Order: sequence, then structure tokens, then C-alpha cells
Amino acid sequence: ALSKGSVPMLQAFSMLQCAIGDDGCIALAQAINMVNVPKLNELVLGTKISDRGAIALGNMLERGDMPQLDWLDLRGCCKLGNVGAMALVKGIRNSCHNVSTFVLTDTAVTKEEALVREMVKVRNAFRSRASQSAMNKRHQKQQEFYLPFYLPSA
Repeated sequence: ALSKGSVPMLQAFSMLQCAIGDDGCIALAQAINMVNVPKLNELVLGTKISDRGAIALGNMLERGDMPQLDWLDLRGCCKLGNVGAMALVKGIRNSCHNVSTFVLTDTAVTKEEALVREMVKVRNAFRSRASQSAMNKRHQKQQEFYLPFYLPSA
């Protein structure tokens, strides 16, 4: 059994080639909630996740269980639609302020006004934080959303 603080050095977790589905994604979200993973900055999941798994992951993100998350990749989850994408975007917007790469290519996500609006809010908040950070560090990180559609440029 995992105990709090048992994986403090874990930085990347990938299950891209695994057949993790909704139940596995829900179990992973519950495990991350119980285990301290302060350095986890890359999460890449398999292709069998639908809205149900994405909602669990979004809730986990919103709790702030992965404060250093930089890369979230759910490419190829062909059953993941706008409901799950919205949960993920809200989780990122509310608690995962370091996310610079968010991949939802080859999913069932479509260009819906409410979802685009939320994604633009996340992008603009990231740009604002990156700009403030750049003033201090002379380094500006770019945020990339890999989506089945383009976001407005402004």
C-alpha cells in the first residue's frame, strides 16, 4: 500500500502504451490524492479514457494534488469529449498554474464556445504569470495546447 510521502521524487508518469481506462484513471486520481507527489510534473495517460475518467482527473487537479504539473497528455482518448475536457481545463485553471503543455489531440473534443472560453482563460492566466516571471528570471515559457481545433489568438 502507498503511504503519504512514499514517492516524493516521482517527476514523470506515463501510461501512454497501456490500456488504462476510466476505472484505472479514477484509481490513479484517488492514489495521487492519498500520496504526496510534489515533483510530479508530467502525466501522460493511455487511450481508453472517456469523460468519466477525465472528470475524476479534473477533480484531482482542482484539489491541487499535483502542484508542479507542467505537461498533461491525453492524446488518442477517442471517447474523451467536451464534458471531460471542461473538467480538465477547470482543474488546470483553478489549481495547476504551471501547466504549459496540454494535449487533447485525436479525441472527441469539439470546438464548443464554453470550452474555448475556458481554455482562453487558462492560456491568458498562464501568459500573465509567465510574463511576470520573465521580468524576474529573463525566461519566458510558452504554453501550448494541442487540440483538435485552434484557439483564438487574442
